[in-house]
Amino acid sequence: MPIKDSKAQVLGNLDRPNAKEIQIGESNNFSGWVLVSDGAAIKRIEVLCEGEVIGVCDYGLQRDDVLSAYSHREDAKYSGFLGNIYVPENLLAPLQFIVVDSLGRRHQFVSLNNHLTSQVFRHQLFTGSAIITRTIYPDINTKVHPKCEMYKYAKSRLRSDLKAAEYYFHSAEFLIKNMQKFFDETGVAPKEKSILDFASGYGRFARYFAKMFNKVTASDLEQEMLDFNKREFGAEVFLSSPEGAAILRKHEDKYDVVFCFSLFSHLNEQLWMEWFKNLFELVTNGGYLIISTHGQRLFKRMFPERAIEWEEKKTDFYFVKGNETGGRLDKNIYGMAVVTDDFVRRTISDIKGIRIVRKYEMGDFDQYQDIYIFQKAS
Repeated sequence: MPIKDSKAQVLGNLDRPNAKEIQIGESNNFSGWVLVSDGAAIKRIEVLCEGEVIGVCDYGLQRDDVLSAYSHREDAKYSGFLGNIYVPENLLAPLQFIVVDSLGRRHQFVSLNNHLTSQVFRHQLFTGSAIITRTIYPDINTKVHPKCEMYKYAKSRLRSDLKAAEYYFHSAEFLIKNMQKFFDETGVAPKEKSILDFASGYGRFARYFAKMFNKVTASDLEQEMLDFNKREFGAEVFLSSPEGAAILRKHEDKYDVVFCFSLFSHLNEQLWMEWFKNLFELVTNGGYLIISTHGQRLFKRMFPERAIEWEEKKTDFYFVKGNETGGRLDKNIYGMAVVTDDFVRRTISDIKGIRIVRKYEMGDFDQYQDIYIFQKAS
């Protein structure tokens, strides 16, 4: 049974059994939870051995813990599954768990046997400022700075060190896997390239870039962030400025990839255009600028009343003043920005040598934000 190609991915975990607990030649209770990233409904979960279906798990069991972690997903509360399935005695090939959704798509979820486990959602354990975790990149530095705003946000929502850590790494790896997929599709070898992680924070992505790319540079507003990126991930660093993009015009280095996550989703319109044009200047000929934006789908989900107000105004750019930095950044210039595709295309229309290579909607590249990938003509 071929698995249909799909940009959507599955989020979830096989809770039990783990690889060592499988009873060969006996019936096993398999349980866990799963969601499809783009919100598609799940019809069933099939368990295959050597391509043949050996059992089906019941789906739709109540999981209040998943709802707590994914409160924005209406389907999270009933995302649990359970199946009593006989495991063949001669288990040589991995058991494959396939998620079948309402669109007829088949998603690879977990491969599991008594020798191999490859889980989508990993359990993690906090030990002080370090997180011990099994991730898709087993040699990743998993230290998280206590001031990291993304981790603090996750912890404030999830009320748990463990769940915050799971969210922190899982959401980052979702994007990293899709970035690697894009490079594979376009024939780009990151190991031969340089990357600038602009607005890097405390290295949520820089830790992965250090393994993917030949050279990593990180930039943000605070020296403490840069020191952490340099010390933990070996990144070269330079200090940015909240006053405007003029500092980039003084920067002499250029990069094969400029990556900027969760900056353009916060800037007011004037700064949005200014930072974009100056960041693009740092891209080498033939290189890429990758940015994230708040799109209309996310805005409607988060703030339905304001989304209606915006649609009534019929504008391409919507800015909400306010942020969670405790006054560190001016709310008039750093709030929440929502843009349409028309706005992005109009902004780049007078930039020479630029083209949009890909535009990904929420859930296709990142779980929540839209992603644009631009290329500079070589």
